Amino acid sequence: MIDLFSTDDVHHAHVGGKGYNLHKLHKAGLPVPRAVVIRPQPVSQDELSAKLGELEWLRNHSHYAVRSSGVGEDSHDKSWAGIFDSYLHVTPDDIAHHVQRVIDSIESSRYKKYSAESGAEIKDMAVIVQEMIDADYAGVAFTASPIESDERIALIEIVEGVGESLVSSQKTPATLRVNKITNMARVQQTGDDNINEDILQQICDTLMPYLHDIETLYGQPMDVEWAVRGDKIFILQARPITTR
Repeated sequence: MIDLFSTDDVHHAHVGGKGYNLHKLHKAGLPVPRAVVIRPQPVSQDELSAKLGELEWLRNHSHYAVRSSGVGEDSHDKSWAGIFDSYLHVTPDDIAHHVQRVIDSIESSRYKKYSAESGAEIKDMAVIVQEMIDADYAGVAFTASPIESDERIALIEIVEGVGESLVSSQKTPATLRVNKITNMARVQQTGDDNINEDILQQICDTLMPYLHDIETLYGQPMDVEWAVRGDKIFILQARPITTR
């Protein structure tokens, strides 16, 4: 088990793609919710629960997000988005159980179908346990518009509450088209939540400097999941923009 906030160096093979990116973002000073990675090695649920119980910061929160971090996931050519299971609002007593469910999703028909079609595979599955952000607003941002193939334009998608309703297509988000040179934003669609335009602009103004920093850190256009709680913004994950 690796605490991404207290470890100076991590290896991709130990923490998987998503875990590696979270560690990189944290080291660069970006506001990432605290997270630990369960390494891809056999461990019983009792052993895992005992190890998790030793981490003081894990005892200070009531709910967590449990996500996949396969070795090769969130890579430059394939994101594997939506292929593996993720769980939100997991209580401390249920973490070990949900970690196993994420690991088991590598045996799902969804994974096998995508692997066969793409010719790619995930050989080892690490799992992230991350502080759950009960967001006021959340969404996905593309530092270069995948619709227009224009690196001067960023797209920001915004929903009320946590972002699961967006990534699972339960809601149509508000969408902002942002000129990265002038920082001028235009509302392309208002979305199901009818979020006030002043709030949309405030989120845009707060988020854009972080998107610039992330794109600069990686040296390429990025797909970023983010959340806002109160006056704080959090970067939940970042990966290169791919077709999937």
